[in-house]
Amino acid sequence: MNDLAISLGQKLPVSTADVGDALNELTKGGIDPATLAAGGLESSTNFATASQLGLGQAATIVAKQLGTFAPVGASAAEKAALMTTQMDLMTKVANASTVDVAELSNGLLQAGGTANTVGLSYQEFVTTMGELAPGFNSASEAGTSFKNFLLRLQPSTKSAYDSMQQLYIVTGK
Repeated sequence: MNDLAISLGQKLPVSTADVGDALNELTKGGIDPATLAAGGLESSTNFATASQLGLGQAATIVAKQLGTFAPVGASAAEKAALMTTQMDLMTKVANASTVDVAELSNGLLQAGGTANTVGLSYQEFVTTMGELAPGFNSASEAGTSFKNFLLRLQPSTKSAYDSMQQLYIVTGK
């Protein structure tokens, strides 16, 4: 990992010390060295540059998003690819919205677990949050509201279940 950090520090427009900080944040966030070596560290460094975040802050955001949406049995290569996709989507959505990546990530953290549990894809989730966030005082508030909305889609009475089933909103019991 040390060699990887040094090579990225030489290759990219960041210092080796900053890459080392990102490496520490990513590993503290639970991202394994194989995923980082498979491209996760480099894509996280590129994400920081594209989103105008510090490497440590970008790494923390990436680790939390990957931890929420990565399938349990995903390989290192799959996780590295997912990291790249997530970072690309966050950057694109933030650029199309009035919130920046750091603010958007606060909203994503509020609702990510629920969105993943109910089956939303990462693209659906991030795009929705990019649309919702500008209408709230903060993206974090938008995330909390979206999470509550998703939770309330679960029918709590038989009549609610029957009504939702007639509308094809519920597919199981």
